[in-house]
Amino acid sequence: MTISRYLYVLAILSTATAANASSCENRSRFTLSLQPIQSNFIAPATPLAGNNGYPIPGGASLAGPNIPVEVVIDASKHGERISLHVEGFSFSLTATGFLIAQTFLPKKFSPTSAQWLTFSAGDGLEGHLFRDGSIRFSGIENSPLVPGVYTVEDSAIHFYADLFPNCARGFALDRERNILVRTDNFPISQGQSNVTGNFNSLNNANFDYGEYFGLQMYNGDVLTVSTDNSFDNMQFPIAVFNRVNSRGNHLISQVDVVPQGYANDPSMAFGLGEISMSINPVNPNQIAATVVVDHVPNLTLGLEALAISNDAGLTWTIVDPLASSVPLPAPIPGFPYPILGGDQQTVYDAFGNLFYVNLGLVTNSSFTEFTTVGWVTLSTDNGITWTLIDTVTGINPETFGLDYPILATGVEPDGSSVTWLMLKQDVSFDEILGVGASLPLMTAAYKTTALGVVADKKYQEVPGSNVGGYGNICVGPDGSVLITGQAMNNSLGSLPFTNSVLWYSFNPGGFNGLFEPIKIVANSNAESYVFFSYYLPQQQRGTAAHLKCAIDKNGRWYFVYLDQETTHAVQPNPNLYLIYSDDQGVNWSTPMQINNDTNQKTFHIMPEISVDPFTNDLAIAWIDSREDQDDTATRVWATVIKNKSLPFIG
Repeated sequence: MTISRYLYVLAILSTATAANASSCENRSRFTLSLQPIQSNFIAPATPLAGNNGYPIPGGASLAGPNIPVEVVIDASKHGERISLHVEGFSFSLTATGFLIAQTFLPKKFSPTSAQWLTFSAGDGLEGHLFRDGSIRFSGIENSPLVPGVYTVEDSAIHFYADLFPNCARGFALDRERNILVRTDNFPISQGQSNVTGNFNSLNNANFDYGEYFGLQMYNGDVLTVSTDNSFDNMQFPIAVFNRVNSRGNHLISQVDVVPQGYANDPSMAFGLGEISMSINPVNPNQIAATVVVDHVPNLTLGLEALAISNDAGLTWTIVDPLASSVPLPAPIPGFPYPILGGDQQTVYDAFGNLFYVNLGLVTNSSFTEFTTVGWVTLSTDNGITWTLIDTVTGINPETFGLDYPILATGVEPDGSSVTWLMLKQDVSFDEILGVGASLPLMTAAYKTTALGVVADKKYQEVPGSNVGGYGNICVGPDGSVLITGQAMNNSLGSLPFTNSVLWYSFNPGGFNGLFEPIKIVANSNAESYVFFSYYLPQQQRGTAAHLKCAIDKNGRWYFVYLDQETTHAVQPNPNLYLIYSDDQGVNWSTPMQINNDTNQKTFHIMPEISVDPFTNDLAIAWIDSREDQDDTATRVWATVIKNKSLPFIG
């Protein structure tokens, strides 16, 4: 391979500190001294299905000479345009493939609004600038180049740097990585839990923290219900309730929602996860939380349960929403026998209706075939009695079963309340276990007009969401709805630069509106598969990027997710990042790191996010291993971002 001449980059980007507003106008000019890049040819292997033809690294490679790169940065106002100039050069290929110049532009100056930007590089050549700073030259429409000699002409590409919220209060600039880092983190749970080992000398290989935990911010307080065995790391975990103020000061002592020792009987089915929580806006003393236990007699399906508090979390009662609401045998043609309950969610709507959804595994009479269904139940008396209002089996005719239910609620402009249910539709049991996705996500929307009055319901699929789920759903003050997800198995073509692509779909019309086709919002190196990431604190079930969303009273979108500098195999310690938009996704802030331990040696997983309906403050919580040198013991940590502390973006 022969390569000549140089690549030059002119980048304009803010490097101001986050101390105060005056620093936003700080200007300076300097030159970065970069290591020379290495250009190399990677011979194509068989592309992954749906991976846009990008070759998997492998096969023979031919290393070319180093290419020096000069970068000049003129620091000025955020949001300036970056002009990238590639000065012409020649190269030769001896086998079919692409020319890849790696690490040629620092990642912090690269476009993050898309996976890559394409520009014309000469006759029959395209250049592709990726969000990790690398550049690739290919044939037209991303086609491989055949053996031969090629000349890249002088080329230019212009794009805008992400708007950098460099006046954000409560953040400090990490100059080495050029990223804002939250200054204030605090622990919520009152001791370290460890769910990775033996409990009562019983090795439970399937136990972990679940897929989510409960977080609500309400009238200045942060409330959580989470998995915990800090009382004894050799005991099976329980569910605990905590209430702190916005600075992390405990307002009550930690409360056991599920009593300690419930799992001491080895004949019981052990498990506790899929915890969600909701506060009744009509009576804030009423709190509901989903917990998975098997110590309560006569639970309908053995594993599902709902915890109810009538005194703001001081005491709890376990109830079974399905005991009186789901007819047995279950009303599913061909599958009359429910044998197991699992994923569950709960939420109060604006009228105080308590919604509860549970996914049940049902089988035929000979127990040779099975599927999953979603039972949606409603209580008007805070969990005393229940009514089955829907049995969801999927709206796509290819649906084998359902997975990962998420509930959210909001108020429509006409004053009605709409509760949204998001479900992953799967074509096989493998997909239910988290191994990929091939059907779009579905939603069910339940409109209520008063306590106990379900006026209407609607179903729809999310266009393009068949690339993967494991996201979130949130509702804005005008009734608009956001759904987020994670493209699994790199089905949007992110290899080899990231593990997965994060996306969202917006429904501006609420109950009477439609979800728009998905849009990419970020890439992530956090693991792609929910059951195959093997982070130390969550070794069995694993975790994912978990793109969670919230919409505040002003209509600002908040997204929080996991990412890490490299793939899991190289650097398996994800950090937590926040981005936001003030114009419904037209412009986005650059990612801001939420966890303030920056040594890159601890785990931060399973983020949750909540907006205070009174103060409009934002609470973010996650599971954190920073206090344990072995990275297996964790606590729930959190931060609160005050209203108006982040600058307007747009």
